Amino acid sequence: MKLDIKSVLIGLLFGFNIMLLMGSAPLKKEVGRYQFEIHSVNSLNFLIAVMDTTTGEFVKILEGTEINKEIKDNPNRLKK
Repeated sequence: MKLDIKSVLIGLLFGFNIMLLMGSAPLKKEVGRYQFEIHSVNSLNFLIAVMDTTTGEFVKILEGTEINKEIKDNPNRLKK
């Protein structure tokens, strides 16, 4: 079996390009960006807080009747 330098160089360049393509991935991933907590104030009243984990700011804080209003105002909440 005879190997010439041209075939070796083509194989190395091809392998290097494949490694570059496999390593290129999006730098910013949005999976797990928002977290929420549900706190029970009493048996009838709840507090829901939604936090953006990249900035550390609370995006939305809902309490008791606000939760019910938001559910009623959003008829498409169960659709994907």
